[in-house]
Amino acid sequence: MDFIPNSTKIRFNHHLLAERTIQYLRHRKANFFERDPITGWTMNEALIISQQTLDLCIAAWKEASDLFKDEDINSPPNIIEHEKVDKILVTLASN
Repeated sequence: MDFIPNSTKIRFNHHLLAERTIQYLRHRKANFFERDPITGWTMNEALIISQQTLDLCIAAWKEASDLFKDEDINSPPNIIEHEKVDKILVTLASN
């Protein structure tokens, strides 16, 4: 069995980290240069990372959705995971 990283999940995790950083720094009423102790990102860096990773995630997921429509998928976990992530991305994109 080979380990194949899921780049969409990796990007989405970066997005979640960026959102966490933004919320943490907003809560602390951080100044422009203050950094999150976990990620090391400033508010501005986290905002950029959040938007970039969300855009990449949505683009990758749209591409994957097209591939899933063309193939016969017999694995229920793949279908369920695809539907759950699809709903999350649509919700985030609409915010």
